[in-house]
Amino acid sequence: VTYSEYFGGVGHASYAWSALALTPVTYFDSSSKRAFAFGETHPGVPRWSDFSKLEASSFISANRNSDVVIAGPLCSDHTQLNMTRDPRSPTARLIIDSLRLFLRGRHKIGVFEAVPSFVDVDGGKLFQEFCDLAAPDFTVMPLLLNPRQFGGVQTRKRWYIILVRADVLQAKQGFPSPRPVTRNYSTIRDFL
Repeated sequence: VTYSEYFGGVGHASYAWSALALTPVTYFDSSSKRAFAFGETHPGVPRWSDFSKLEASSFISANRNSDVVIAGPLCSDHTQLNMTRDPRSPTARLIIDSLRLFLRGRHKIGVFEAVPSFVDVDGGKLFQEFCDLAAPDFTVMPLLLNPRQFGGVQTRKRWYIILVRADVLQAKQGFPSPRPVTRNYSTIRDFL
C-alpha cells in the first residue's frame, strides 16, 4: 500500500506509517526542516515544503497514484486555545487546500486530522464545505477519537475524517473498536 503525506510532520511518516509497512510515494510539509528530516529517513521519496509551488512541480503527477493520503494540516486557526484565530485565514483554509489536492489524484482513502473544534469553525461552514467537496466521489466518515483508546501515546482528542472512494467502500469491514490500554508508553517508538 502506498501513501502520500501532507503536513504530517516527521513523526507520522518516520514512525507510524513505516511501521505499518506502508510505502511513501510523496511527502509535503510546510516546514523545510521537517521535509529535510523526512528525506534523511526516506532518501528516495520526493518531498516538498512550499505549498504555493506544488502546482508547478512534479508533485501533482508523483502524488496522483498513491493509495492513501494522510493529511494533518496546521490547525492553529481552528483551535479554541488560539485567542486570535481567524477561521477565514489562509492557514485555516489549508485543510480545504489539502482536500482539493487529494481530489486531483486517484487515491482510495484519505485520512484528514483536525482539532475537535474544527467542525464548529465559522458556524460549521468550513466543515460543510469540506464534506460537500468530497461527497460526490467519496463517503465522508468523521470520527472524533482519542488516540489513547487505540493504544496511541497521545491523550488529546482529534477528528479523523476518513474519506473512502465508493468502489473501495463496498469492501469496507468497519472501523476497529477502542481497546483498553494495557501498557503506558512514554514515546511513539516504545509504542511501535
